[in-house]
Order: sequence, then C-alpha cells, then structure tokens
Amino acid sequence: MTLPIADFARAASAAVRDWVTYDAVETIRAQGIEVTARVRAFSGDRIAVSYTTYQSTLSEMDDLLGGQAEFVREDLEGATLTYDGRSTLYVSPTATFALRTPGRRLYEPIPGFNALAELRCLDDLARDYLLRDGGIGTSDARATRVVGLKPKRSHTASLFRIASFPVERAEVAFDEETLFPLRIGFLPSRDAPFSAIPAKDPWVTVEYGDIRRAADGESGPLPEAPAGVRLFEERYVNVEDVAQLGPISLPLATLRELGLEPADGTARVTLDEPSERGHVALVLVQEDEQGHTEGTISLWMGNYVSRRMARRRILAGERGEAVDLGGSTARFFDRRTLWGDHPDASRLPDIADIAWDRDGLFYVLTAEGLQRERLLAVAAALH
Repeated sequence: MTLPIADFARAASAAVRDWVTYDAVETIRAQGIEVTARVRAFSGDRIAVSYTTYQSTLSEMDDLLGGQAEFVREDLEGATLTYDGRSTLYVSPTATFALRTPGRRLYEPIPGFNALAELRCLDDLARDYLLRDGGIGTSDARATRVVGLKPKRSHTASLFRIASFPVERAEVAFDEETLFPLRIGFLPSRDAPFSAIPAKDPWVTVEYGDIRRAADGESGPLPEAPAGVRLFEERYVNVEDVAQLGPISLPLATLRELGLEPADGTARVTLDEPSERGHVALVLVQEDEQGHTEGTISLWMGNYVSRRMARRRILAGERGEAVDLGGSTARFFDRRTLWGDHPDASRLPDIADIAWDRDGLFYVLTAEGLQRERLLAVAAALH
C-alpha cells in the first residue's frame, strides 16, 4: 500500500535523522560544475571528503580574477579534507603536505550552499515544505519515490534558531527501501548567491551512490595527517602580533607610510609545526579623503610558498613583464589580459600581480582598483 504523501514525508524525515554515520559517493552538478567525492559523515557535524573530480568554471574564474582560494582543481582532485566540527584538515593528493585551517573549509562547489553530505535540510519535510507527490521513479538503479518541495516561508525563527530556505523549489528521490535521498534537485532562490551567476539551467543536482551505512564509530576515526607530511597550521591574528609567532615580520610601518591599512586589523598566518617555515597573508586598503576604499592589495609573503602564491608566481613568470625594483627584477602581470577579447573585459577594474623574492623571502602582491604605477611603487618600497 502506498503511503499518502504527508505520511511518507514524515517517514522519510525520520529516516534521514537516523542516517547519522555513513559514507557514499556524492556527485554535485550545476551549469559549469561537476564534482564527485567520497564523503563520510559522522555524528557531531563531522565530515571527511575525498575529491575524485572537481570541475568548476566558477572556481577557475575566481582564481583568474584574483580570488583568495588557496586550492584549485589540481590541488583538490585526489585530496582529502576533514572537518572535525572546529577546523578543517587538508591533505594534498601526494600526501606530502597538509594544512589545518579554522572553521569548515571544504571547498563547497555551489556558492552559498553546504552540499557535501548534507541531509539536514530534509529532517522535517512536513513542517518546512509544501509537499507534492512526484510518483515512482528510479535512481542509481534503485526504486524511488519522488517528493516535490516548496518552502512554506523564506525564513523562520525560534528562540535560539534562525533558518533560511534559499530555494524556490526542490525535488527529492528517496530510496523506497532505505528512504535515503538518492537524488536531490533544487532551484536556488533569486537572492541566493548562486542565482547571481547567469545560467541557462539554474538547477542544482546532488546524487548519492555506493551508500554504506554504519553505526557511529564503525566507520573508523576521522582521517588525520599521515606520518611524515609537512603539516601547517593556519590562524588569524592581530597584525601587530605576527612577529611573535615565527620568523616573518610584517612591514607595517612601511605600509602605513604608503597610505595602506590592514582591512580588518588581522593577518592570516600559516606556519609549520616547528614554526620555522610559513607565510603571512593580509588584505590592505587604500582610502580617499572621505574614507572610501579606492583599491585593495592582497599581500602574501613568507619563507615558504603557498599554493596560491606559487600559481601567481608561475603565471607572472611565464606571461608577465620583467620590472626593476631598485636593482633586482620582479615580474608584473596584468590579469585582465587573461580575458582576451571577452566582451566583459572592458568593464574589469585594474587587477594585477607582482612577484619577487629577496633575502630568502617570497613576495606576491595582487592589487585591484590600483593603477600599475601605484602597485610598482608599493613593491619598490617593500623591496
């Protein structure tokens, strides 16, 4: 006997709440995005992700435009990222380099959405959504029952909880036997970050396969950094305290003489466990007389080159221009040239990189909204 849709939705939600510890192959698709990973979910919001493929036009464009992401496709395919509820551990595809960062940083492919091993959006369907019976179907060669969803409201609030529903509508195919959501499709709402990106097909699809259920603890412990890897720890500190943590001192006096101030008074410091090697990153702003931001500079410096720094240095070295910084050579690269004849290129702000090294330190500056002469002047003063 087929359950009425409301009764089925309640049963499915109860089953979802019971799927606490499991692992599966998850595939996320949207226009310009196809990401596949083995995901392992644990109690306490803990998750391990091992990427197999990471194809994202958005990620590639963000990197070209000077985005702050440390890792791109070549760093993520084959990598493992583990979130323990407090911090994220990244282990490189070659298992020779690891980085622990505060918070959840799993490089979710859909901007504004946590889609990796996320089932909690389905834990009370009858309360949160208007329901539509989508009938019987198949997914991953399994019989499914399809439920259409439309949020009853865009936001809801209770004493300690405020939740938003950034979707116009969704459709979920539940395994008829296990009630696991084998396929989730949704249309982001107009105010969701992903909706700001033009797309012929704005739907996002999340599919699960090779699902293995386990009691809490039976899937083994969360992955740790393998023995012998170079492990780095990332933290955010007051810019005045950077020199106390390791071998790198920020040239704050010089930067302030140039009219540049740290955007929020903090720097991101990344050091290995002996605190001998690492790098510092911070965003600097240049303001006009009214206090409005005219441009920004992202400064990266250290005695160890991060993945992001390496990409900037390689690109500037291969396609940039040699410039003199008072007796030594740096490489300057106008990033707008990457757009070629693209019709949007003319609307881009000034954006450029300059990279050099001196006395065992490596420097990369990425400037946006500042003209070439200004960026060269800053580099010369730091040199």
